[in-house]
Amino acid sequence: MLEVLNSERFWEKAPVQVCGHLPAIAAAPHISRSCVVGSVKPPRPSPDEPAKVEFLSGGCTMTSNESEIRTLLENRTAACENKDIDRLMPLYSPGIVYYDAVPPLRFRGTEAVRDNFLRWFDGYEGLISLETHELTVVTSGDAAFAHMLLLDTGKRKGGEQSSIWVRATTCLRRSHGRWLITHEHVSVPFDPGTLQIWLPSDRDQPA
Repeated sequence: MLEVLNSERFWEKAPVQVCGHLPAIAAAPHISRSCVVGSVKPPRPSPDEPAKVEFLSGGCTMTSNESEIRTLLENRTAACENKDIDRLMPLYSPGIVYYDAVPPLRFRGTEAVRDNFLRWFDGYEGLISLETHELTVVTSGDAAFAHMLLLDTGKRKGGEQSSIWVRATTCLRRSHGRWLITHEHVSVPFDPGTLQIWLPSDRDQPA
């Protein structure tokens, strides 16, 4: 199979079907993409580097970079759900810049981000459920980004059971062979007329 993937005929003539919903990225064939509709040519590996492609059900493909990013995000989610700060923080770059849905305007550096996560964990009795929906991952060389919807559910201190939909974007950079989160942005929509946050009960709820 690797001989076929590295052959001149495959990379020059045979398109690869990938899945999802970002057709605009097809104009940038050097970008590795998951969640793209249509037939596009993936980046050709160097002659000395074997192609790394995972074949998924339904005719979709995922590069090893995308697989690594998804694994990292799964580990981040598991650490958050278990309030495991020591498992969570090594996933973040020392220079992390974090935009959260709560004040202040930004958090800079791992110490500030760590304290913010501990504040969030402390607001719940017991563990947190954090479901990931509509995850899209795009990689190009040593840079990557992902966006998703998250359903944050748990029993708040005081006894209230709550579920909150939030939007999240994660940016990553690979250094010395390791992916780290360099920027993260979590937000909720708000009504500009009343300046009140809008918390939908369903991700497809109309405004």
